[in-house]
Amino acid sequence: MIVKVYQNVPICPDCKALMLKRHQGEESYYHCVDCMKILKVIDIGCVENELICTDGREDGEIRY
Repeated sequence: MIVKVYQNVPICPDCKALMLKRHQGEESYYHCVDCMKILKVIDIGCVENELICTDGREDGEIRY
């Protein structure tokens, strides 16, 4: 699933709770503090504070 996450107040697309940003090497991830969903940042969006994120499920593989 590919979703847009706004950096000013990142909200989980599933449970609408707060998401926190973390860095691992050169990759950036958002994780939900409630449902523990992890989203990987794959691109910047059209707006200044928008990021395109994925949970890795669009290709049938879950990368956690």
